[in-house]
Amino acid sequence: METQVKVLKQRINRFLLLYGKVPLFLFLFSCFFMPQTAHAHPLIQFWENRTGSHEGLLLEPRLSFYSTTANDGNDSLKTALPNGISVSRTYLDLNLTYGFSEDFFVFGRLSALSTTINNYPNVPNYSASGLSDQLVGFAYRIYSTEGGFSMNIQGEVTLPTYSNNIADAKPFLGDGSTDITGGAFLEIPLPTLSRDFYLETGAGYTFRSKGYSATVPWSVLLKREPLQNGFIFALGGRGTYSLETDKTSASVATSDTTIGGGGSDLINAINPSWVVLQGSAGYKTLSGQSYYALLAAPLTEKNAPVGLQISLGVRFDFGPRDHSIQSDEPATSKKSRPTKATAFSSYDLEGTVISINDQLHLLKIDKGIDDGVEKGQYFDIYKTISDASTDQKKEKLYARAKITDVKNNESALSVIEYYVDQWIEKGFIVRRLVK
Repeated sequence: METQVKVLKQRINRFLLLYGKVPLFLFLFSCFFMPQTAHAHPLIQFWENRTGSHEGLLLEPRLSFYSTTANDGNDSLKTALPNGISVSRTYLDLNLTYGFSEDFFVFGRLSALSTTINNYPNVPNYSASGLSDQLVGFAYRIYSTEGGFSMNIQGEVTLPTYSNNIADAKPFLGDGSTDITGGAFLEIPLPTLSRDFYLETGAGYTFRSKGYSATVPWSVLLKREPLQNGFIFALGGRGTYSLETDKTSASVATSDTTIGGGGSDLINAINPSWVVLQGSAGYKTLSGQSYYALLAAPLTEKNAPVGLQISLGVRFDFGPRDHSIQSDEPATSKKSRPTKATAFSSYDLEGTVISINDQLHLLKIDKGIDDGVEKGQYFDIYKTISDASTDQKKEKLYARAKITDVKNNESALSVIEYYVDQWIEKGFIVRRLVK
């Protein structure tokens, strides 16, 4: 335990030395060079874990729709918007994440928004469209274990690309604050389920400009993310807790809310807090692409709009799984994991699969300490098949696995990547990678 704490402290110190100036730069940049009219309601563009599973580029376009006809007031009682008004918003977000390693990531969000206020007095088509709030940030995995537990820190800044002009007589695209958030996430594997399932929980602190109250965003989600292809889902709650230090006058807030949001607390709400139930489900392909739908509904709110969110998204993974190997150098640590094997890969030891648990992505081989096998080494898994056209035998690469436990004459491995959408079986050949 003492050794793990020491390693954790070393990683934190290394991170602060290398990247500690990044959040400070973003803070100064947002305060001095960006207009202070920024933040759309984070019910839809919420704080979420951006730590990836590997280095490389991840693109995630997401289309979201939100509609509301009422507010939950300071007493948490639902009140309909005046004059039968309803507010609808459509968000188009392009999320980008790039991993410089398997621990350090930078990310951003390019956003556009279209908002319409129906039944606004004396205005038949009260709507506006344009660029919404843009996001930049970083995420860093400061600690992780072979069992899947990890601790991640994250910082981000919401940057405005528009300004509200009351004279234009259009709905506001935001409520006028630049937001800076820092916090942490934990990913906790569930030992009673397969390794695909884990609990993700996180909390942060958000500073808001223009006198708006600071807030505490949080989330608790049960997730399934298969190593191979298959069904993905997330279910749980997320929310924002206001520290109730808002300095906005009630008259100014009411005026801006009426003009900019038709009376909806989507705009310029004072000390808003809320909890929503969120669920998403989709499918992950063998190539790593994921398609999903998300639904979020309110559980409890205070000075916040009452509405339903529906989102559709796609994740395009351009990480190592999509690239051929760049060198024959083996990996003995998570940060230098090799990419997919090719004809130029070299091996120095061959063994056989003696048992397999596909649900947990685990297997055993007949090689161990006596054969020079050590924890952290990588093995490629092959199957010998017959070519009917030539009546000859050839080998097909199935997967790559990493040694997690070693005994004298056998070893346990965890599959880290599949190359074929088929199960591994007893008798398959395994080969250890070398330089």
